[in-house]
Amino acid sequence: MGNYRRRAGLSIQSLAERSGIPEIDIRRFERGTHAPDIAQLLRLAAAFHVPAWRIAKRIEVFAQWREGETTPQQATP
Repeated sequence: MGNYRRRAGLSIQSLAERSGIPEIDIRRFERGTHAPDIAQLLRLAAAFHVPAWRIAKRIEVFAQWREGETTPQQATP
C-alpha cells in the first residue's frame, strides 16, 4: 500500500486526513502487520482513486509473500 501512497505523492498524514483512517493504522497496513477492514479498504480506494479490488489484491499478494508463497516481485505493484 505504501507504493500507492508514494505514487500519489501523499504522506502518511495526508492519506490519513484524506481517508479518515488514523495514521497508526496506515503505518500498520504498510508494514503488513494489520490489514484494513472492508470499510477502511473502501476509504483507501476512494483516496487513491482506484478500485477496491486492486488494493485488496496487493494486500493478498503481500501476505502470501510474507508467508513464502510468492516472490518479492509478485508482491510489488
